[in-house]
Amino acid sequence: VGRTFEGSADVAVAKVDATAETALASKHGVSGYPTLRWFPRGETTSTDFGGGREAQGMVEWINEQTGLTTRLRKAPEAVKVLTSSTFDGVANDPSKTVLVEFYAPWCSHCKAMAPIYESLARAFKGEESVVVAKVD
Repeated sequence: VGRTFEGSADVAVAKVDATAETALASKHGVSGYPTLRWFPRGETTSTDFGGGREAQGMVEWINEQTGLTTRLRKAPEAVKVLTSSTFDGVANDPSKTVLVEFYAPWCSHCKAMAPIYESLARAFKGEESVVVAKVD
Protein backbone atom coordinates (compact mmCIF):
# COMPACT_ATOMS: atom_id res chain seq x y z
CA VAL A 1 0.00 0.00 0.00
CA GLY A 2 2.88 2.36 0.77
CA ARG A 3 4.30 1.82 -2.73
CA THR A 4 0.87 2.61 -4.20
CA PHE A 5 0.75 6.07 -2.62
CA GLU A 6 4.50 6.75 -2.85
CA GLY A 7 5.00 10.29 -4.14
CA SER A 8 1.35 11.21 -3.55
CA ALA A 9 0.73 14.78 -2.40
CA ASP A 10 -2.52 13.63 -0.76
CA VAL A 11 -1.64 10.48 1.20
CA ALA A 12 1.35 9.40 3.26
CA VAL A 13 1.67 5.84 4.54
CA ALA A 14 3.89 5.47 7.59
CA LYS A 15 4.65 3.10 10.43
CA VAL A 16 5.69 3.47 14.06
CA ASP A 17 7.50 0.89 16.17
CA ALA A 18 5.02 1.01 19.05
CA THR A 19 7.32 -1.03 21.29
CA ALA A 20 9.95 1.73 21.05
CA GLU A 21 7.52 4.68 20.89
CA THR A 22 5.22 3.66 23.73
CA ALA A 23 4.06 7.19 24.63
CA LEU A 24 3.14 7.95 21.03
CA ALA A 25 1.29 4.63 20.71
CA SER A 26 -0.60 5.27 23.93
CA LYS A 27 -1.53 8.81 22.83
CA HIS A 28 -3.22 7.34 19.76
CA GLY A 29 -5.04 4.52 21.53
CA VAL A 30 -2.85 1.66 20.37
CA SER A 31 -3.45 -1.33 22.61
CA GLY A 32 -2.78 -4.23 20.22
CA TYR A 33 -0.89 -5.00 17.06
CA PRO A 34 -1.27 -4.31 14.27
CA THR A 35 -3.26 -1.12 14.77
CA LEU A 36 -4.02 1.17 11.84
CA ARG A 37 -4.96 4.79 12.54
CA TRP A 38 -6.25 7.32 9.99
CA PHE A 39 -5.10 10.93 10.22
CA PRO A 40 -7.38 13.06 8.00
CA ARG A 41 -5.78 16.08 6.37
CA GLY A 42 -5.83 19.14 8.61
CA GLU A 43 -6.92 17.29 11.76
CA THR A 44 -4.79 16.71 14.83
CA THR A 45 -6.55 13.56 16.02
CA SER A 46 -6.65 10.13 14.47
CA THR A 47 -9.54 7.72 13.97
CA ASP A 48 -9.80 3.99 13.48
CA PHE A 49 -8.84 2.87 10.01
CA GLY A 50 -12.07 1.56 8.52
CA GLY A 51 -10.70 -0.34 5.56
CA GLY A 52 -9.98 -4.01 5.07
CA ARG A 53 -6.77 -5.72 6.07
CA GLU A 54 -5.89 -6.79 2.53
CA ALA A 55 -3.99 -4.34 0.32
CA GLN A 56 -6.84 -3.88 -2.18
CA GLY A 57 -9.34 -3.13 0.60
CA MET A 58 -6.97 -0.62 2.16
CA VAL A 59 -6.48 1.25 -1.12
CA GLU A 60 -10.24 1.29 -1.80
CA TRP A 61 -10.98 2.72 1.66
CA ILE A 62 -8.28 5.39 1.34
CA ASN A 63 -9.70 6.33 -2.06
CA GLU A 64 -13.18 6.68 -0.51
CA GLN A 65 -11.83 8.94 2.24
CA THR A 66 -9.82 11.16 -0.08
CA GLY A 67 -11.75 11.14 -3.34
CA LEU A 68 -8.74 9.67 -5.13
CA THR A 69 -8.94 6.93 -7.75
CA THR A 70 -5.56 5.36 -7.08
CA ARG A 71 -5.04 1.75 -8.18
CA LEU A 72 -3.10 -0.78 -6.14
CA ARG A 73 0.47 -1.08 -7.43
CA LYS A 74 1.80 -4.54 -6.79
CA ALA A 75 5.46 -5.04 -6.10
CA PRO A 76 7.18 -6.87 -8.90
CA GLU A 77 7.89 -10.47 -7.99
CA ALA A 78 11.51 -11.32 -7.44
CA VAL A 79 10.75 -14.95 -8.31
CA LYS A 80 11.01 -15.57 -12.05
CA VAL A 81 7.95 -17.39 -13.36
CA LEU A 82 8.82 -20.13 -15.83
CA THR A 83 6.63 -21.92 -18.36
CA SER A 84 7.27 -24.86 -20.63
CA SER A 85 8.44 -22.43 -23.30
CA THR A 86 10.87 -20.52 -21.03
CA PHE A 87 12.06 -23.31 -18.73
CA ASP A 88 14.99 -24.70 -20.75
CA GLY A 89 16.39 -21.27 -21.56
CA VAL A 90 16.56 -20.34 -17.88
CA ALA A 91 17.15 -23.63 -16.04
CA ASN A 92 19.80 -24.84 -18.48
CA ASP A 93 21.68 -21.54 -18.83
CA PRO A 94 25.34 -22.50 -18.22
CA SER A 95 26.11 -19.07 -16.74
CA LYS A 96 23.45 -19.35 -14.02
CA THR A 97 22.76 -21.34 -10.89
CA VAL A 98 19.00 -21.87 -10.78
CA LEU A 99 16.66 -22.91 -7.99
CA VAL A 100 13.22 -23.89 -9.31
CA GLU A 101 10.12 -24.45 -7.22
CA PHE A 102 7.56 -26.70 -8.86
CA TYR A 103 4.31 -25.70 -7.15
CA ALA A 104 0.54 -26.00 -7.39
CA PRO A 105 -1.55 -22.87 -6.69
CA TRP A 106 -4.05 -24.86 -4.61
CA CYS A 107 -1.39 -26.51 -2.41
CA SER A 108 -1.49 -25.19 1.18
CA HIS A 109 2.20 -26.05 1.75
CA CYS A 110 3.12 -24.13 -1.41
CA LYS A 111 1.05 -21.12 -0.27
CA ALA A 112 2.74 -21.17 3.12
CA MET A 113 6.18 -21.27 1.50
CA ALA A 114 5.44 -18.49 -1.03
CA PRO A 115 6.48 -15.49 1.13
CA ILE A 116 9.64 -17.29 2.26
CA TYR A 117 10.54 -18.17 -1.32
CA GLU A 118 9.88 -14.56 -2.39
CA SER A 119 12.22 -13.34 0.38
CA LEU A 120 14.88 -15.74 -0.82
CA ALA A 121 14.50 -14.42 -4.36
CA ARG A 122 14.79 -10.81 -3.15
CA ALA A 123 17.97 -11.72 -1.25
CA PHE A 124 19.57 -12.94 -4.50
CA LYS A 125 18.01 -10.33 -6.81
CA GLY A 126 21.31 -8.47 -7.30
CA GLU A 127 23.29 -11.64 -8.06
CA GLU A 128 23.53 -11.97 -11.84
CA SER A 129 24.59 -15.63 -11.65
CA VAL A 130 21.66 -16.78 -9.46
CA VAL A 131 18.02 -17.22 -10.52
CA VAL A 132 15.19 -18.13 -8.17
CA ALA A 133 12.28 -19.36 -10.24
CA LYS A 134 8.99 -21.24 -10.06
CA VAL A 135 6.80 -23.34 -12.33
CA ASP A 136 3.06 -23.90 -11.91
